[in-house]
Amino acid sequence: MLDRIVAFLDQRKAPDGESADPFSVKQVAAAALMVEGARLDRDFDESERAAMERIVAERFGLAADDAQTLIDIAAARQKANYSDWQFTEAVKKNFSAQEQIDILSMMWEVAYADGELHRFEVHQIKSVARQLGLGDAELEKARADAQARLGISK
Repeated sequence: MLDRIVAFLDQRKAPDGESADPFSVKQVAAAALMVEGARLDRDFDESERAAMERIVAERFGLAADDAQTLIDIAAARQKANYSDWQFTEAVKKNFSAQEQIDILSMMWEVAYADGELHRFEVHQIKSVARQLGLGDAELEKARADAQARLGISK
């Protein structure tokens, strides 16, 4: 039963059977996890949104308008869910191990975007890593990759 619910949510089809949005499950799931992290400190500001738009544009090869639309869709989907489980499961099922580490790195980048690394953001990233079955080494690799891209020294 639970598998059928997840399959239904993953399909994201409009009533006429057409795709409800132009983005893949992978893209929406990754963006929704970033949005969740940005909202955890109760201060989802422009620096975090700009970071997410830049990240999805770079990582998914999207134009700026498409990156904005993806973040809008991800924010709406994330807000409609009670937890990030659906998105974490989509990442777990659709991304390779290296891509999962890349998702964590993207989440770290968003967490650092507003200049303050909030403990709720750190907790969420660690929680997603555990749900994905990734260990401390992968978590720290993702953090180090994000810090290197942002020019943050340890």
